[in-house]
Amino acid sequence: MALEILANKIRSKPEIQGIKIGSKEYKLKAYADDLILTLGEPQGSIAKALETLEEYGKLSGFKLNKSKTKMLTKNLDNEAKGKIERQYGIKSAKKAKYLGIWVTSKNINLIEDNYTATWNKIKKDLDVWNRVNLSWLGRMEAIKMNILPKMLFLFQNIPVIRGPKIFKDWQKTLSRFIWQGRRPRIRFKLLTDRKERGGLAVPNLKLYYEAACLCWVKDWITLENTDLLDLEGADNRFGWHAYLWSNKGKVHRGFTNHIIRGPLYEVWEKNKKLLEWKTPWWLSPTDILSIKKTNMEEQRLTYEDLLVRSQEGWKLRPYEELKEKLRSWLQYQNTVLSRFSPLMLPDI
Repeated sequence: MALEILANKIRSKPEIQGIKIGSKEYKLKAYADDLILTLGEPQGSIAKALETLEEYGKLSGFKLNKSKTKMLTKNLDNEAKGKIERQYGIKSAKKAKYLGIWVTSKNINLIEDNYTATWNKIKKDLDVWNRVNLSWLGRMEAIKMNILPKMLFLFQNIPVIRGPKIFKDWQKTLSRFIWQGRRPRIRFKLLTDRKERGGLAVPNLKLYYEAACLCWVKDWITLENTDLLDLEGADNRFGWHAYLWSNKGKVHRGFTNHIIRGPLYEVWEKNKKLLEWKTPWWLSPTDILSIKKTNMEEQRLTYEDLLVRSQEGWKLRPYEELKEKLRSWLQYQNTVLSRFSPLMLPDI
C-alpha cells in the first residue's frame, strides 16, 4: 500500500516519460519492494524519477540501493549509455532478473536466459540424484516435486516456446533419469497418464505448457483485462475474437510474429478443435457470423437463448419462442442442427 503512493506519484508526473504503446503509457510495475521503471527519455526521466524516489525516501525510509539497481537500454549508443552511468551512478547490464525472470533488451534471449539456463541446472540436479539410491517411483516423485514447479513458473510467466522440439529433448532427459539410462519398459505416454487410467501421473511438460498458454488465451476470450490486451494487441488489425474464431492470424501475419502472441496462437489453433461443442465459446458473435446463411439476421445468441432443458435432455426451444429473433426459422434450424447435432436428441 505504501509503495502504491510512490507508483501513483511517478505515473502522474509528465516529466517522467514512459514507454508509449498504442494510446497508453507504461512507466512502472511494482511488486512488494521490487520496482521496475520503463522510461522513454532516459536523460530527463531518470533525473526526475530519482528525485521522486529521494523525496519519497525522506518520508518513508525507503532508500534506493544503487549497487543492486541495473539499467537495460534499447537503441542507445555506448557514448550515451556511459554518460548516464557516470551521471546517475547506475550501471547498465545486458540482462537483469525481475521476480525470477531474466529480462533483456532482446526478446529472442528469453528462451536462452530462462528456459535453457533453468534446464541446465535441472540436468545437474538429475546427475546428483542419479548417484542417490532412489527407487523407480521415487524418481518420478522427484520430477513432480522439484522439476515441475520450476518449469511451471516459466510456463505461466513467459510462454514463448514454439514447436515440439524442446519438449522432446526434455522428455528424453526425464525418461533417461527415470529408467537410469536403460531402455524404457513403459511408453512415456502411459507414464504420464492419470493414475485412474492406469498411468503413473509423471508430469507431461508439454501439456502443462499448453495449459499455461490457454490461461493467457482466456483473457483474449473474456476481454476483461484491458490493460494486458491493449499492451499485447497494440498493433492488432482485427478484434481478438476475429483472430481466435475467424483465422485472421493467416491474414495478419504480424499477429503471429509476436514473441508472446505467436506461441499462444499456435497452442490455441492446436487445441481449438478439441473443445467440446457444448462450450458456449462456440457461439461467440464472430463464430455466429461465420456460419450465418444468406438472409439470416446477425444474432448474438447463447445456449440459453436456443436450448431448454427437459427430463429427456437438451432440446431446441419451440418456434414460437424464437420467431422474433430469427428471420428464417427453417434455414436457422438446419444450420444449428448440422453443427450441434451431438448435443441434440434424435427426435429433434
